[in-house]
Amino acid sequence: HVAPADTGMPTFVSFPHRIADGSTVPGQGASFLGRGHDPLFVPNDPNAADFELPQLSLPSGVSASRLDDRRELQKLINRQAKGLDQTAAARGLDAYYEKAISMLNSRQVRQAFNLS
Repeated sequence: HVAPADTGMPTFVSFPHRIADGSTVPGQGASFLGRGHDPLFVPNDPNAADFELPQLSLPSGVSASRLDDRRELQKLINRQAKGLDQTAAARGLDAYYEKAISMLNSRQVRQAFNLS
């Protein structure tokens, strides 16, 4: 069984341009592997002086403590929904959320993308 290391670092990165013609274009995401395996999309030029990844910043008004509270609320909702049937797409979002939270909390990820 081959699996990526659970270091919090994104396994795949896609940059700087995504094909956007209003349809889903094959090859830009994880496809049948599920959303949890989609690459981290870097929309900005990493060579720019003001380069930053908006995905690694919490929205204004959301502290780390509030993020933890939201995560606990999500866990509670997920426990309540266990009895409900979930589609494959919904199950894939769990891995996606876990990866996003891990990246937001990872100093290593922020340092990896700090090109200053």
